[in-house]
Amino acid sequence: MKLSFLIYLNLFLSIFLISCEKEDVNEEATAANVTELNYTARNSSFCKFNLNGVQANARIGLTCVIDLNGDNLKLPPNVELRYSGGSITNGTLTLDGGIIDSRLMNKNLTIKGNFMLRDNKFILHPSQWNFVEGRVSKATAKTNKETLQDLIDDAKSYGATRFEIDSFDAYFEIGDPTGRVVPENAAIKLPSNFTLKMTSKTHLRVQPNNYKKHTLLSITGGNDNVVIEGGNLYGDRDEHDYSSGGTHEWGHILQVKGTSNSTIKGVTFRNATGDGLNISGIYHYFDQRHIASQQILVKNNKFYNCRRINMSITSGNHITVENNTFVDGGIHTDKSKGAAPRCNFNIESFRRWEHGVVGSTLKEYEKVSHVYVRNNTQKGRGRFLTHHGDGPIIYEGNNMESAISFQYANGVEIKNNTFKGSPASAANGNAITAGVANTTEHPLVFGNKVYGNQISGYMTGINVGGHDVKIYNNVISASNGMVIGDGRGDGLIKAVINNNTINADKYGIRARKLLKDVTIKDNIVNANSLPLYLVDINKNAGQENAKLIVTNNTLRGKLSNTTYPSKKSKIGNSNGIDFKLNKVNGGMEVVGSKNLLINNNTFNSQNMHGVRFLTITTTNSRITDNKFNLSNNFECIKKDVTLNSSVVMSNNSCN
Repeated sequence: MKLSFLIYLNLFLSIFLISCEKEDVNEEATAANVTELNYTARNSSFCKFNLNGVQANARIGLTCVIDLNGDNLKLPPNVELRYSGGSITNGTLTLDGGIIDSRLMNKNLTIKGNFMLRDNKFILHPSQWNFVEGRVSKATAKTNKETLQDLIDDAKSYGATRFEIDSFDAYFEIGDPTGRVVPENAAIKLPSNFTLKMTSKTHLRVQPNNYKKHTLLSITGGNDNVVIEGGNLYGDRDEHDYSSGGTHEWGHILQVKGTSNSTIKGVTFRNATGDGLNISGIYHYFDQRHIASQQILVKNNKFYNCRRINMSITSGNHITVENNTFVDGGIHTDKSKGAAPRCNFNIESFRRWEHGVVGSTLKEYEKVSHVYVRNNTQKGRGRFLTHHGDGPIIYEGNNMESAISFQYANGVEIKNNTFKGSPASAANGNAITAGVANTTEHPLVFGNKVYGNQISGYMTGINVGGHDVKIYNNVISASNGMVIGDGRGDGLIKAVINNNTINADKYGIRARKLLKDVTIKDNIVNANSLPLYLVDINKNAGQENAKLIVTNNTLRGKLSNTTYPSKKSKIGNSNGIDFKLNKVNGGMEVVGSKNLLINNNTFNSQNMHGVRFLTITTTNSRITDNKFNLSNNFECIKKDVTLNSSVVMSNNSCN
């Protein structure tokens, strides 16, 4: 009788396991389809068998529900439990060196013992846990957050390196009302060596709140080698309570703070109260405890309508931002105003000169360097800005509707980007702002370059000021081609502007203020108004020896049919300009200037004088060796004002 029972039991288990193995094979066959694999339809039917007689080393694929009836089932060594639509519930399961598919786990099953997750991953089925999807109360959103955090932590403790979420739409209460817990630690935190994989059906949302600082997700605490892939993440900007006052600009969706070798890819960020993604460090840069964010890849993501900045870097190095889409960073909505600086992308490390004296001891609270921003698409409002940063900082191959700018930075290269202005940028914007006029002597501004860019549809193509910049090989079609030295501050020192092609509706190149050790050469400038407009250059006390060199340029009207019409250029109220070896299709007006050299240029004109002196006398200048080819009785050198005897004219050829 005993022998017959054992034969019968072995026969039953053989049939059961063969059936399970067949289901296992079917499951393996669909592994290429992640959604189908993760969300095989659940079977709510109870099994007609239990697991009490399972042998060691068995592999079992469950297609139905095992009810443990409150018992503690202890499995023999090395049993593998696989998911084929079933589950185990209502009790405790103790494994001995086995493997379990996470989809069998749920809120009504306690698992003990020594085990691993199948494929080292946890696949979330929200219905199996204490989640409530959709609009919920603050208390329920808090439970959602705690449940997800517990599952992530448990999965990590089980050896999981991957956490997958598919169809899920829920709100999460994050932040600390007391303000004692920093936002990244009150967020949903991801551990080291871990991947959070979501799909287009995954929607994680910030529960509307009134916190001045909060974060939905974070990678922090030195947790390295983290990947966040896919999914939709939402802030609460248009449902946020701003009534407590202040800017509320620190409500982020994702903070990457003190991590290495981590990747953010394929994620959609929307409507942060502050920034969609912020990358920073732990402790100040000067603190020996500082943990940098480094070797970070941000790729193939989409950013929409974040209230302050779609993405910011405040501290970190070796960060690559590529193939992302940035839309309307900092834009106003009907329910909330954008917060300064209202950008799509911003590098903004905080550092301070001791006693506020520029050039004294620099204290770096944050530091950004080695950032590569390439092949991204920017739409609508919101520029890419480097406010403070150390090179290399490279902007390359981006498609822009707004601007790329740098201010207090060095080693910035803006190269080979395409700018096509939107209506907003066409009305009042620059495509590129290369420095600012108040940084001419700034020790942190040097070694910047702007080259190979294609620009069309802006009020101004390139606006340049500050110190030590090279601008070359750009093709510009704009209302104003290039503006130099404009804005608050002194102007521009140590710059070369060469080999650019400019087509302008108004000014080709317009410059003012201090231009010291600046060379404008080898450019082709076509303008409907003035190809070259130099006014108020080097006129102030202390600027007597400053020198601007304008050489070997082609200056003419904008192409009309098959000809370039004659247009006048102007030098007014300026000092220290060498204008030489240029080809001018038109003429030059000179008003009240000094220390000019107009030498060896060729002027061709059919409708204006060659060089014309107007209004206020010019002094200490030389007009020599120029060639004038004029028609219709225009004068090569026209004097509408009596010239000072210090103006020398010689060897000019007039035809």
